[in-house]
Amino acid sequence: MTDPLLPNQLYFGADPANYNAARPAYPERVYEILRERCGLGRGTAVLEIGPGTGLATRRLIAEGADPFVVVEPDERLARFLTEHLGAAIEVLGEGFEQTTLPSGSFDLVVAATAFHWLDQEAALAQAGRILRPGGWLALWWNLFGDPAFYDAFHDATTAVLPPLLGPAAAPGAPFPVDTAARVADIAASGVFEPAEHEVLRWESRMNPGEVRALYATFPHISSLPAPERDRVLDNLARIARDEFHGEVARTFATAIYTARRQ
Repeated sequence: MTDPLLPNQLYFGADPANYNAARPAYPERVYEILRERCGLGRGTAVLEIGPGTGLATRRLIAEGADPFVVVEPDERLARFLTEHLGAAIEVLGEGFEQTTLPSGSFDLVVAATAFHWLDQEAALAQAGRILRPGGWLALWWNLFGDPAFYDAFHDATTAVLPPLLGPAAAPGAPFPVDTAARVADIAASGVFEPAEHEVLRWESRMNPGEVRALYATFPHISSLPAPERDRVLDNLARIARDEFHGEVARTFATAIYTARRQ
């Protein structure tokens, strides 16, 4: 089983403010699906897995999630959430697979760019336990570089980037858009109806400073020693400035999977 503390402790909790500012919002279509298919609205009991700095959490609050519990094992991120959103959410500082929240106590369990860090079998079983019969599971990810499209900036920066870490380093299709595997994982849990999925494509345009800030949130860069990390980030900003004339256009993808609890 994946250590629930390891990814956040090493990669995401060191600079919550930059993570919160640099990571882009999720497409509006994600929230349409949550409202129209999963019943998200005022008074929906929601549990969010691995909210990080609350990029999706804020929107879920605005959509009416209440009561709203978030499970965040990194104490630095949990503190950031409490400081910024504490009145609207209950923050549990524990790993999702270890939570002892009551069975059948939520209408909707969600994870935004987080579920890949968990043991899939254990986490899906836990989600099924916590959801009420007829409740919904929704998992989605922003993928920063869509493999279905040519990516000139990716090609231009391959030589300066360190190897990927964690699930991103696995061979084959990136975890979020390996749709057959994700649907099969949900089916294998034995507690959900057949999953539905969509892959949304969208373009992001970034200046060199925005490129630097975004890449600073990626695990294979944020985990480097400071001098090496700064060298990589400086090179990325330089390439964006000199080779892309100060504006990088990239196609990103957002994959979302939803499944109803039997």
